[in-house]
Amino acid sequence: MHFRLAGALLLGSCLILGGAAVILAADDSGSEVRVLFSGEVQGGFQPCGCAGGPTGGLARRLGYRDEVRKDWHGPLIQIDAGNYLAAPGPNAQAINQMMFQSLDRIPISVMNLGVDDLYWWSALSKEARSETHIISTNLVPRRSGLAVPAAFAVLDIPLAGNSKQKLRLGFLGLADPARVKPNSGFRALDPIEAVRKVKPEVMQQADALVVLWDIIRPVGSFPANSPVRKLAEENPEICLILTTEKRDILYHPQTLGHATVLSGVERGRYMGDLRLNVGADGKIEVVDPKFVELKDGSPEDPQMLREQNNLAARLQ
Repeated sequence: MHFRLAGALLLGSCLILGGAAVILAADDSGSEVRVLFSGEVQGGFQPCGCAGGPTGGLARRLGYRDEVRKDWHGPLIQIDAGNYLAAPGPNAQAINQMMFQSLDRIPISVMNLGVDDLYWWSALSKEARSETHIISTNLVPRRSGLAVPAAFAVLDIPLAGNSKQKLRLGFLGLADPARVKPNSGFRALDPIEAVRKVKPEVMQQADALVVLWDIIRPVGSFPANSPVRKLAEENPEICLILTTEKRDILYHPQTLGHATVLSGVERGRYMGDLRLNVGADGKIEVVDPKFVELKDGSPEDPQMLREQNNLAARLQ
């Protein structure tokens, strides 16, 4: 699989202080937090049938995480920008049942509720997992009785090597209002206004923000009227913006305001991997990430491989 490259290699930073909330264990890797990220996985439970070679799949995603854990003993979080689940269509029910179950094995700390995820929200909300915080800051149910996703999440991450310092990250989740369909059961508020409304509450618990955003981003730089640019420039507390990406483009980091902007690669064919480095001055630097292609020869979790192969055989 060949991808076009877009964007400039840049870095972003913002101020971190300390605090409390959902606790993640730390170990002995200094003042760094490892972040694995994805977006627009689209129910990709098995490697794609790409002409350039099959890439992706749950077994390789878990295999990569396990490989990271062999050498990395510090804080590790995994996040998803949205559309982890398959859109409605043939076999989507069976595929998404496996995607639900995968969260028991691949603990995604924070997941944005993407536009396609909305169709499965009722089932997803009933399969609550303590390690996965599913959020949306600007989605509102159209009818009573539909569960309301949390508007934000805060992770309180003790930093290794400094028992007194903690990295408190607040997470906001956004969806593009133009792409939310009435039959999804939701409507979407203006993202900028939704963030303005909830930010005071989040910032009582967090010292920096990460935004997960299901949006079709422009190729190249963000124009002056881009909502992503506007949000970043209006909110210096934002360190990282992670968007979905439906096209075959692999973006390098871009900087808007104080935020580093990244995009997950569709179908989960690549795993994003970056580090948040907290300096002695309390500032966090988003270290230039790498994108790891989950291709043939990548480590695969044996149990997950059996499960995904069994499902693929049933769907034939």
